[in-house]
Amino acid sequence: MTILRKFFVSALLASAFLNLSLGTRLEAAPALAPRNQDKATIKVTKSAIKPQVHRFDFRLEGVSCGRCIVNIRKALRLTKGVSRCEVALRKPYGGVVIYDPTQTDIKKLTQITITADPKTTVTVKDPVDESIENVPVVLIPKYTSLQKTPG
Repeated sequence: MTILRKFFVSALLASAFLNLSLGTRLEAAPALAPRNQDKATIKVTKSAIKPQVHRFDFRLEGVSCGRCIVNIRKALRLTKGVSRCEVALRKPYGGVVIYDPTQTDIKKLTQITITADPKTTVTVKDPVDESIENVPVVLIPKYTSLQKTPG
């Protein structure tokens, strides 16, 4: 394993650890209740506020440089309804977007991806959209060189 790959993996693990530890601290914090209301009326379960989110995985073709990928990632992150987005910097240039389907859709995300860098003709291949319950801590595209191929 190269030094760069070891560094990348350790950075991902450190990021995941920090996200998990911060998430537990935020969930464990007590809620402030107004003085004139009963505590039983304020208590809300997690299942009552669970929003529906989707995961959109895709593969990019026609990418000519790293700057194209940065422009695509930046444009997707600025899109209303997108909570997280990552695009791989190595072939096969996979991307993943976590989004709210009530605010945006695959057609809009694909159009933004194609038009994000005007100097490059990018095409979106093999789109996969699925509903998910929880946002993953570490977001890795399905189409990436980091995934091990079976067999």
